[in-house]
Amino acid sequence: MKKNIALIVSSLIVAGLITFSWLVSFPLVWQIIFTVYLSLTLVGIYLGAFVFKRIFKTMVLVLIIGVLVIGVYSALFYSGLLEHFSSKEAAQVWFESFGAWAWVIFFLIELAQVLVIPVPAQITTVAGVFMLGPWKAFLISEVAIISGSIIAFLLGKIFGDKIAYKIAKKETVEKYKNILTRKGILLLPIMFLFPLFPDDLLCFLAGSTAMSWSYFIFVTLVTRTIGIACTCFFLSGTIIPFSGWGIPVWIVIVIVLVTACIFLFKYQVKITDWIIEKFGRKTKLDKLKEKRQQKHNSKEVENKDAKGQQKISEDKVVDNQKNENIKNEEATSNKKQNKKQKTK
Repeated sequence: MKKNIALIVSSLIVAGLITFSWLVSFPLVWQIIFTVYLSLTLVGIYLGAFVFKRIFKTMVLVLIIGVLVIGVYSALFYSGLLEHFSSKEAAQVWFESFGAWAWVIFFLIELAQVLVIPVPAQITTVAGVFMLGPWKAFLISEVAIISGSIIAFLLGKIFGDKIAYKIAKKETVEKYKNILTRKGILLLPIMFLFPLFPDDLLCFLAGSTAMSWSYFIFVTLVTRTIGIACTCFFLSGTIIPFSGWGIPVWIVIVIVLVTACIFLFKYQVKITDWIIEKFGRKTKLDKLKEKRQQKHNSKEVENKDAKGQQKISEDKVVDNQKNENIKNEEATSNKKQNKKQKTK
Protein backbone atom coordinates (compact mmCIF):
# COMPACT_ATOMS: atom_id res chain seq x y z
CA MET A 1 0.00 0.00 0.00
CA LYS A 2 2.75 2.44 0.97
CA LYS A 3 4.69 1.57 -2.18
CA ASN A 4 1.65 2.27 -4.35
CA ILE A 5 1.21 5.65 -2.70
CA ALA A 6 4.91 6.39 -3.26
CA LEU A 7 4.54 5.51 -6.95
CA ILE A 8 1.52 7.77 -7.37
CA VAL A 9 3.19 10.68 -5.56
CA SER A 10 6.42 10.21 -7.54
CA SER A 11 4.52 10.18 -10.83
CA LEU A 12 2.66 13.36 -9.93
CA ILE A 13 5.87 15.11 -8.86
CA VAL A 14 7.71 14.14 -12.04
CA ALA A 15 4.81 15.14 -14.27
CA GLY A 16 4.44 18.45 -12.44
CA LEU A 17 8.14 19.32 -12.56
CA ILE A 18 8.50 18.43 -16.24
CA THR A 19 5.46 20.56 -17.07
CA PHE A 20 6.81 23.39 -14.92
CA SER A 21 10.26 23.30 -16.57
CA TRP A 22 8.71 23.64 -20.04
CA LEU A 23 6.15 26.30 -19.13
CA VAL A 24 8.69 28.68 -17.62
CA SER A 25 11.42 30.32 -19.64
CA PHE A 26 14.29 28.05 -18.60
CA PRO A 27 17.06 27.63 -21.17
CA LEU A 28 16.34 24.77 -23.57
CA VAL A 29 19.40 22.82 -22.44
CA TRP A 30 18.21 22.78 -18.84
CA GLN A 31 14.67 21.88 -19.87
CA ILE A 32 16.01 18.82 -21.69
CA ILE A 33 18.32 17.90 -18.80
CA PHE A 34 15.53 18.15 -16.23
CA THR A 35 13.13 16.16 -18.42
CA VAL A 36 15.59 13.34 -19.06
CA TYR A 37 16.70 13.23 -15.42
CA LEU A 38 13.17 13.10 -14.03
CA SER A 39 11.95 10.59 -16.62
CA LEU A 40 14.82 8.19 -16.01
CA THR A 41 14.39 8.57 -12.26
CA LEU A 42 10.70 7.70 -12.50
CA VAL A 43 11.52 4.65 -14.63
CA GLY A 44 14.06 3.62 -11.99
CA ILE A 45 11.46 4.00 -9.24
CA TYR A 46 9.00 1.73 -11.07
CA LEU A 47 11.73 -0.83 -11.76
CA GLY A 48 12.68 -0.70 -8.11
CA ALA A 49 9.07 -1.24 -7.09
CA PHE A 50 8.44 -4.29 -9.26
CA VAL A 51 11.73 -5.74 -10.52
CA PHE A 52 14.89 -4.56 -8.75
CA LYS A 53 13.48 -3.99 -5.29
CA ARG A 54 16.86 -3.10 -3.79
CA ILE A 55 17.10 0.15 -5.76
CA PHE A 56 13.64 1.46 -4.88
CA LYS A 57 14.70 3.61 -1.91
CA THR A 58 17.79 4.79 -3.76
CA MET A 59 15.76 5.98 -6.73
CA VAL A 60 13.31 7.77 -4.44
CA LEU A 61 16.30 9.55 -2.90
CA VAL A 62 17.52 10.45 -6.40
CA LEU A 63 14.12 11.98 -7.11
CA ILE A 64 14.24 14.01 -3.89
CA ILE A 65 17.69 15.32 -4.85
CA GLY A 66 16.35 16.25 -8.28
CA VAL A 67 13.46 18.15 -6.73
CA LEU A 68 15.88 20.09 -4.52
CA VAL A 69 18.17 20.88 -7.46
CA ILE A 70 15.29 22.14 -9.59
CA GLY A 71 14.03 24.18 -6.65
CA VAL A 72 17.41 25.83 -6.10
CA TYR A 73 17.82 26.44 -9.83
CA SER A 74 14.36 28.03 -10.01
CA ALA A 75 15.13 30.29 -7.05
CA LEU A 76 18.41 31.41 -8.62
CA PHE A 77 16.74 31.89 -12.00
CA TYR A 78 13.86 34.06 -10.78
CA SER A 79 16.02 36.06 -8.36
CA GLY A 80 18.44 37.00 -11.12
CA LEU A 81 21.39 35.45 -9.28
CA LEU A 82 21.79 32.87 -12.02
CA GLU A 83 23.25 35.53 -14.29
CA HIS A 84 26.24 35.76 -11.98
CA PHE A 85 26.96 32.07 -12.62
CA SER A 86 26.90 32.26 -16.40
CA SER A 87 30.68 31.79 -16.39
CA LYS A 88 33.49 31.14 -13.96
CA GLU A 89 34.80 34.69 -14.33
CA ALA A 90 31.35 36.22 -13.74
CA ALA A 91 30.91 34.15 -10.59
CA GLN A 92 34.32 35.22 -9.26
CA VAL A 93 33.61 38.90 -9.94
CA TRP A 94 30.22 38.68 -8.22
CA PHE A 95 31.53 36.77 -5.20
CA GLU A 96 34.55 39.04 -4.73
CA SER A 97 32.27 42.07 -4.87
CA PHE A 98 31.43 41.24 -1.27
CA GLY A 99 35.01 42.05 -0.35
CA ALA A 100 36.39 40.48 2.82
CA TRP A 101 32.96 39.04 3.59
CA ALA A 102 33.40 36.62 0.69
CA TRP A 103 36.44 35.15 2.42
CA VAL A 104 34.64 35.04 5.77
CA ILE A 105 31.56 33.34 4.31
CA PHE A 106 33.61 30.70 2.53
CA PHE A 107 35.73 30.13 5.65
CA LEU A 108 32.62 29.60 7.78
CA ILE A 109 31.14 27.21 5.21
CA GLU A 110 34.33 25.13 5.16
CA LEU A 111 34.53 25.17 8.96
CA ALA A 112 30.89 24.16 9.31
CA GLN A 113 31.41 21.41 6.75
CA VAL A 114 33.77 19.68 9.17
CA LEU A 115 31.76 20.22 12.33
CA VAL A 116 28.11 20.43 11.32
CA ILE A 117 27.26 20.00 7.62
CA PRO A 118 27.28 16.33 6.50
CA VAL A 119 28.74 17.15 3.07
CA PRO A 120 32.09 15.95 1.68
CA ALA A 121 34.79 18.63 1.78
CA GLN A 122 35.44 18.21 -1.94
CA ILE A 123 32.04 19.69 -2.82
CA THR A 124 32.45 22.90 -0.82
CA THR A 125 36.10 23.23 -1.85
CA VAL A 126 35.25 22.93 -5.56
CA ALA A 127 32.59 25.61 -5.06
CA GLY A 128 35.26 27.80 -3.48
CA VAL A 129 37.58 27.23 -6.43
CA PHE A 130 34.79 28.27 -8.78
CA MET A 131 34.09 31.42 -6.75
CA LEU A 132 37.54 32.55 -5.63
CA GLY A 133 40.05 30.76 -7.80
CA PRO A 134 42.39 27.92 -6.84
CA TRP A 135 44.92 29.74 -4.65
CA LYS A 136 42.47 31.68 -2.50
CA ALA A 137 40.23 28.63 -2.17
CA PHE A 138 43.23 26.53 -1.17
CA LEU A 139 44.41 28.94 1.52
CA ILE A 140 40.96 29.46 3.05
CA SER A 141 40.05 25.76 2.85
CA GLU A 142 43.38 24.81 4.40
CA VAL A 143 42.92 27.07 7.41
CA ALA A 144 39.22 26.25 7.83
CA ILE A 145 39.41 22.47 7.43
CA ILE A 146 42.53 22.11 9.60
CA SER A 147 40.94 24.34 12.26
CA GLY A 148 37.70 22.36 12.08
CA SER A 149 39.59 19.08 12.39
CA ILE A 150 41.44 20.31 15.48
CA ILE A 151 38.19 21.58 17.03
CA ALA A 152 36.56 18.20 16.33
CA PHE A 153 39.53 16.45 17.97
CA LEU A 154 39.21 18.77 20.98
CA LEU A 155 35.48 18.05 21.28
CA GLY A 156 36.30 14.36 21.16
CA LYS A 157 38.75 14.82 24.02
CA ILE A 158 36.16 16.71 26.08
CA PHE A 159 32.95 14.80 25.37
CA GLY A 160 34.30 11.43 24.24
CA ASP A 161 32.35 9.63 21.53
CA LYS A 162 28.96 11.14 22.47
CA ILE A 163 29.08 13.65 19.61
CA ALA A 164 30.09 10.95 17.13
CA TYR A 165 26.98 8.94 17.96
CA LYS A 166 24.85 11.99 17.15
CA ILE A 167 26.32 12.56 13.69
CA ALA A 168 26.70 8.95 12.52
CA LYS A 169 25.16 5.53 12.90
CA LYS A 170 26.03 3.42 15.92
CA GLU A 171 27.56 0.66 13.79
CA THR A 172 29.77 3.15 11.92
CA VAL A 173 30.95 4.83 15.12
CA GLU A 174 31.78 1.55 16.84
CA LYS A 175 33.58 0.22 13.77
CA TYR A 176 35.91 3.19 13.35
CA LYS A 177 36.38 3.73 17.07
CA ASN A 178 37.55 0.14 17.39
CA ILE A 179 39.96 0.68 14.48
CA LEU A 180 41.34 3.92 15.91
CA THR A 181 41.69 2.45 19.38
CA ARG A 182 43.70 -0.53 18.16
CA LYS A 183 45.51 0.81 15.08
CA GLY A 184 44.87 4.55 15.06
CA ILE A 185 48.49 5.63 14.75
CA LEU A 186 49.01 3.55 11.63
CA LEU A 187 45.61 3.78 9.96
CA LEU A 188 44.54 7.39 10.57
CA PRO A 189 46.79 8.94 7.87
CA ILE A 190 45.80 6.21 5.42
CA MET A 191 42.10 6.77 6.07
CA PHE A 192 42.55 10.53 5.65
CA LEU A 193 44.16 10.00 2.24
CA PHE A 194 41.58 7.57 0.85
CA PRO A 195 38.16 8.96 -0.19
CA LEU A 196 36.20 6.04 1.26
CA PHE A 197 36.45 7.06 4.89
CA PRO A 198 34.48 9.67 6.89
CA ASP A 199 37.32 12.11 7.63
CA ASP A 200 35.30 14.46 9.84
CA LEU A 201 33.90 11.62 11.96
CA LEU A 202 37.42 10.25 12.35
CA CYS A 203 38.53 13.56 13.89
CA PHE A 204 35.87 13.31 16.61
CA LEU A 205 36.65 9.66 17.27
CA ALA A 206 40.42 10.19 17.30
CA GLY A 207 39.89 12.71 20.08
CA SER A 208 38.03 10.12 22.14
CA THR A 209 41.05 7.79 22.05
CA ALA A 210 44.46 8.11 23.70
CA MET A 211 45.98 9.63 20.54
CA SER A 212 48.31 12.54 21.28
CA TRP A 213 47.73 16.11 20.11
CA SER A 214 51.08 16.36 18.36
CA TYR A 215 50.54 13.23 16.29
CA PHE A 216 46.99 14.16 15.27
CA ILE A 217 47.97 17.70 14.24
CA PHE A 218 50.95 16.41 12.24
CA VAL A 219 48.86 13.80 10.40
CA THR A 220 46.07 16.30 9.74
CA LEU A 221 48.42 18.94 8.37
CA VAL A 222 50.09 16.51 5.98
CA THR A 223 47.21 14.37 4.74
CA ARG A 224 44.39 16.90 4.58
CA THR A 225 46.66 19.45 2.90
CA ILE A 226 47.35 16.91 0.16
CA GLY A 227 43.63 16.33 -0.34
CA ILE A 228 42.78 20.04 -0.41
CA ALA A 229 45.60 20.80 -2.86
CA CYS A 230 44.51 18.04 -5.24
CA THR A 231 40.92 19.28 -5.15
CA CYS A 232 41.83 22.94 -5.71
CA PHE A 233 44.48 22.66 -8.40
CA PHE A 234 43.35 19.65 -10.40
CA LEU A 235 39.70 20.67 -10.58
CA SER A 236 40.48 24.31 -11.36
CA GLY A 237 42.27 23.61 -14.62
CA THR A 238 45.55 24.93 -13.24
CA ILE A 239 47.42 21.68 -13.89
CA ILE A 240 45.27 20.21 -16.67
CA PRO A 241 43.52 22.93 -18.68
CA PHE A 242 39.91 22.68 -19.81
CA SER A 243 40.91 23.51 -23.38
CA GLY A 244 43.26 22.23 -26.06
CA TRP A 245 45.17 19.11 -25.06
CA GLY A 246 43.41 19.06 -21.70
CA ILE A 247 40.00 18.16 -23.18
CA PRO A 248 40.82 14.54 -24.15
CA VAL A 249 42.73 14.13 -20.89
CA TRP A 250 39.71 15.30 -18.90
CA ILE A 251 37.44 12.98 -20.88
CA VAL A 252 39.64 10.05 -19.88
CA ILE A 253 39.76 11.27 -16.27
CA VAL A 254 35.97 11.61 -16.12
CA ILE A 255 35.49 8.11 -17.54
CA VAL A 256 37.98 6.69 -15.04
CA LEU A 257 36.40 8.57 -12.15
CA VAL A 258 32.88 7.48 -13.06
CA THR A 259 34.03 3.88 -13.36
CA ALA A 260 35.91 4.16 -10.07
CA CYS A 261 32.89 5.68 -8.33
CA ILE A 262 30.63 2.87 -9.52
CA PHE A 263 33.21 0.30 -8.46
CA LEU A 264 33.78 1.95 -5.08
CA PHE A 265 30.07 2.32 -4.46
CA LYS A 266 29.46 -1.34 -5.24
CA TYR A 267 32.42 -2.75 -3.31
CA GLN A 268 32.89 -0.04 -0.68
CA VAL A 269 32.65 -2.35 2.31
CA LYS A 270 35.02 -4.94 0.86
CA ILE A 271 37.55 -2.32 -0.21
CA THR A 272 37.42 -0.60 3.17
CA ASP A 273 37.94 -3.89 4.99
CA TRP A 274 40.81 -4.77 2.63
CA ILE A 275 42.56 -1.45 3.30
CA ILE A 276 42.17 -1.89 7.03
CA GLU A 277 43.45 -5.46 6.85
CA LYS A 278 46.28 -4.59 4.46
CA PHE A 279 47.63 -1.55 6.27
CA GLY A 280 46.48 -2.55 9.72
CA ARG A 281 48.90 -5.42 10.03
CA LYS A 282 50.82 -5.77 13.21
CA THR A 283 53.84 -3.55 13.59
CA LYS A 284 57.09 -4.66 15.18
CA LEU A 285 56.04 -2.94 18.37
CA ASP A 286 52.74 -4.82 18.38
CA LYS A 287 54.54 -8.11 17.77
CA LEU A 288 57.00 -7.34 20.57
CA LYS A 289 54.14 -6.55 22.92
CA GLU A 290 52.41 -9.78 21.94
CA LYS A 291 55.58 -11.79 22.58
CA ARG A 292 55.97 -10.17 25.98
CA GLN A 293 52.34 -10.89 26.75
CA GLN A 294 52.73 -14.49 25.64
CA LYS A 295 55.83 -14.88 27.80
CA HIS A 296 53.98 -13.34 30.70
CA ASN A 297 51.03 -15.65 30.15
CA SER A 298 53.29 -18.70 29.82
CA LYS A 299 55.08 -17.76 33.03
CA GLU A 300 51.75 -17.43 34.77
CA VAL A 301 50.74 -20.85 33.48
CA GLU A 302 54.06 -22.31 34.60
CA ASN A 303 53.69 -20.73 38.01
CA LYS A 304 50.18 -22.09 38.27
CA ASP A 305 51.40 -25.53 37.23
CA ALA A 306 54.28 -25.33 39.69
CA LYS A 307 51.94 -24.26 42.45
CA GLY A 308 49.57 -27.03 41.46
CA GLN A 309 52.38 -29.59 41.52
CA GLN A 310 53.60 -28.26 44.84
CA LYS A 311 50.12 -28.47 46.26
CA ILE A 312 49.75 -32.01 44.95
CA SER A 313 53.08 -33.02 46.50
CA GLU A 314 52.12 -31.35 49.76
CA ASP A 315 48.82 -33.18 49.70
CA LYS A 316 50.67 -36.43 49.07
CA VAL A 317 52.97 -35.75 52.02
CA VAL A 318 49.98 -35.01 54.21
CA ASP A 319 48.23 -38.16 53.01
CA ASN A 320 51.34 -40.23 53.63
CA GLN A 321 51.67 -38.72 57.06
CA LYS A 322 48.05 -39.52 57.78
CA ASN A 323 48.52 -43.07 56.56
CA GLU A 324 51.60 -43.48 58.75
CA ASN A 325 49.73 -42.09 61.72
CA ILE A 326 46.88 -44.49 61.06
CA LYS A 327 49.31 -47.39 60.78
CA ASN A 328 51.04 -46.36 64.00
CA GLU A 329 47.72 -46.09 65.76
CA GLU A 330 46.70 -49.51 64.46
CA ALA A 331 50.03 -50.98 65.55
CA THR A 332 49.68 -49.41 68.98
CA SER A 333 46.14 -50.68 69.35
CA ASN A 334 47.24 -54.18 68.27
CA LYS A 335 50.02 -54.19 70.86
CA LYS A 336 47.58 -53.19 73.57
CA GLN A 337 45.20 -55.94 72.57
CA ASN A 338 48.03 -58.49 72.59
CA LYS A 339 49.08 -57.41 76.08
CA LYS A 340 45.53 -57.77 77.34
CA GLN A 341 45.27 -61.24 75.91
CA LYS A 342 48.57 -62.28 77.53
CA THR A 343 47.51 -61.00 80.92
CA LYS A 344 44.31 -62.98 80.68
